[in-house]
Amino acid sequence: MTSIVPAVKLTEQNYLSWKTYFQGRMMSKGLLGTITDPTTTTTDQKQKAMGILIETLDPSQYRHVQDNYEVTLAYDALKTHHEPTTKIDRIEVSKEWAKLTWNPRQESLPDFIHRFDQLKTRLNEVGINETT
Repeated sequence: MTSIVPAVKLTEQNYLSWKTYFQGRMMSKGLLGTITDPTTTTTDQKQKAMGILIETLDPSQYRHVQDNYEVTLAYDALKTHHEPTTKIDRIEVSKEWAKLTWNPRQESLPDFIHRFDQLKTRLNEVGINETT
């Protein structure tokens, strides 16, 4: 029996998960080079890659790529928007860390651990090294 993995759609909260999912989709289609080395890819490959990128976006994210027809430009626009780089990003991630709680009635332990690990990764990305 084959299990179907649900598609990950990029939102404001799941960039790291989406990035991994998107890169995996691109690899499975043989299109990762459209992002890593676009000079060696054909127009057809670039169009397919752009289609996959758009398919993996929540409609709230369309505004970041609406005027881009090149997958590398669209991917870079999303990366620029979602990857934390400023002091404000550090403050926002720190606030999320301070509010992190687990309610076992609403969330399974594996889901909480996943959320915890993602937040810890985000802390590291903004230059805050939290020890557990």
